[in-house]
Amino acid sequence: MIKNKKKSALFIGLHSVLIAILAGASFLVEVPFKIRSYAEIFPKEKWLLTRGGNGELVSSHIDYTHRRVNSYSTANFDRGEYVSLDFGKFLQNKTELLKGDTLAIMASSQL
Repeated sequence: MIKNKKKSALFIGLHSVLIAILAGASFLVEVPFKIRSYAEIFPKEKWLLTRGGNGELVSSHIDYTHRRVNSYSTANFDRGEYVSLDFGKFLQNKTELLKGDTLAIMASSQL
C-alpha cells in the first residue's frame, strides 16, 4: 500500500517536472507558422433613419438574426402624409406561408 502511494507520487512528480520542462522550452522555441484570419461582426438589429429623395423621413428596422425587415415607415412633413408597413409580429418563426396568412399591416394617413 505504501509502495503504491510512493509510486503514484513519483509518477505525478515526474509528469509535473516533464510538463514544466516542456512549457519552459515552448517559450524558447519560435514556431515559424502564423495564423491570420479576419472576422466581420454585425449587430443583432439595426434601426435606419434616412432622408428620402423627396424630402421624406424613412425609418427601417432590420433584424439580422432572422434576416428580415421588421418595419418600414415613411413620413412626408410637407404634405402631412405618413405610411407605415409592419412585418414584425406576423412572420416571426414562420418557415412557410399559407393561404390567408397576414404578411404585414400597412397604415397610412391617406384613404
